[in-house]
Amino acid sequence: MRTLKAPELRPPEVQSLLDDANKKMVRDCFTIRVVTPMVGGGVKPQWIDKLRPVRSSAIRGQLRFWWRATRGATYQNVAELRSREVEIFGSTERPSAVKIWVETDSSRIKSTPMFDESKKKMVREPWEGQYALFSFLGMKQEDPQYLNNFYFTLHVEYNLSESDVKTWARDLEELKLDVECALWAWINFGGIGSRTRRGCGSLYCSKFSPKTARADELRACFQEKVEQYKLNLVSHEANFQQTHREWPTLSTTIKFGGGETEPVKAWSMAVRELQKFRNARNEYKEGGTKRFSRSFWPEADSIRRITKIGVKDHLKSTTIKEGPDYVAFPRAQLGLPIIFHFQNDTQKHPPKDQGYEPSDIELVPKDRDRLASPVIVKAVAVENGFKAISAVVVLNQPRLGHLRLQLIQKKEFKKYIERKQYEASKRFNGKDIHPSAVYIAPEYLPEHRAKNPMRIHSNGQPTSRQDVTASAVTAFLNSGKVREWQWLNEN
Repeated sequence: MRTLKAPELRPPEVQSLLDDANKKMVRDCFTIRVVTPMVGGGVKPQWIDKLRPVRSSAIRGQLRFWWRATRGATYQNVAELRSREVEIFGSTERPSAVKIWVETDSSRIKSTPMFDESKKKMVREPWEGQYALFSFLGMKQEDPQYLNNFYFTLHVEYNLSESDVKTWARDLEELKLDVECALWAWINFGGIGSRTRRGCGSLYCSKFSPKTARADELRACFQEKVEQYKLNLVSHEANFQQTHREWPTLSTTIKFGGGETEPVKAWSMAVRELQKFRNARNEYKEGGTKRFSRSFWPEADSIRRITKIGVKDHLKSTTIKEGPDYVAFPRAQLGLPIIFHFQNDTQKHPPKDQGYEPSDIELVPKDRDRLASPVIVKAVAVENGFKAISAVVVLNQPRLGHLRLQLIQKKEFKKYIERKQYEASKRFNGKDIHPSAVYIAPEYLPEHRAKNPMRIHSNGQPTSRQDVTASAVTAFLNSGKVREWQWLNEN
């Protein structure tokens, strides 16, 4: 006996509801190119998943952050911010109004080892990102990899099934403004994977990236987006005087320069400027080899002053003025932790006669382990992602609270002097550092004022020796080649 299948019928009311639901789902897709080396991004931190190098959950996290940093800056407090964020991205109790998924062709994606075959040094070609990838230096034997110059497709679906028919169009327009603003900021100022604030995994998308690196066009593009997305942004200087929001937000303090070039070169240039600023120190040659001596920054002298430990030649400050309680840690403003490694040259400074330096110490926030830098150095891609320009992007963040000095634990000691250092430094483990020692215009000894990294320059020349800023960000923007770069926002 033949069985006949009944035709699928829906009552008119059910069909109407399904049609309305379909109408309320709008989709966009974007082709995105990764233009600087991408590291990490997999399920395991700092490692690449070669089958799924770009995960939708990672992008969702990035979009949430950049939405808070841009459109979120219009809200006055965390409660208002959180309420709208849940409406867009959902929560454990509420589904998201935005669905995102990623398509990649894993067969065309090839990773490259960070280190040469001997595992002794980082591969330099075709880029020089050692400073940006500092955290990977201890992973040589694990063969870390990076990806560069590949594409993926991002799909975005807007689901407004809960919206009233009368307000659907308006709700969709507002939702798209929120999501597209986050996409614009993420693609131009953020990245994918790890170390994005040091320019790794920078992106290009024709929908959101500038067309050229011409100064007037970059400024016009930025201003157009500020108006289109109705952003309420303030400069770093204004936020430094009075915190704008309780969460990180994009500032109008953005500089670009170095000329249009290949993305990895633009990235390397920006990273190099930050490296030179943060590592400012004396240089000298010994047997034709460049060597470095004491830092121009005051933190090492401050630690020696706090611990009263140091070789005789180093107990006298070469930075900050004399005074048992005068200490300064301005580099903390640029991100934490900071690890301080003190060299013990037992030939030049025999411990019996000269003493020894403090053991390795790190500076960390009092209530957590780390704090991301407010300074982003990167390449902003233009011209289909084949060209880029160096950029420094500043995020406004709440001020740091109390910090602490934390002794780096050691179980083994290669030399007897290392044990002496460690035992002597133990009593200072957990030492409190007051915020006033972080946000400080450090006073240097007269003979060393010219070396103060916190001095302000004007027209390429140092100003008065007394003209020292308390903002490490401002000092960086006025340092090296960066002080010659142009402002994205002229107001």
